[in-house]
Amino acid sequence: MTDHQLIDHMEKLRSRLEAWLRDLPPRERLDELGTVHETLQAMNLMVKALRRDSLVELVDEWGMARVSAALGVSEDRILRLIAEPVS
Repeated sequence: MTDHQLIDHMEKLRSRLEAWLRDLPPRERLDELGTVHETLQAMNLMVKALRRDSLVELVDEWGMARVSAALGVSEDRILRLIAEPVS
């Protein structure tokens, strides 16, 4: 999936979520928003872990300088992302 496809997919999900929540009574909406919030937090942790693991693999395979140049970020930024706690 390309970045643009992922962005389009997320926009569709957001629109569907807004439409679904709009039709719920306020009390149910609050309960469902709590569930959505918990799910998004879990997904955020998953993305952080995958990002860190992917960076570690890339650095192991290609070296810090090459990965830094390819991503257009400093080596310090890569190190901070790798060191960032996931939980």
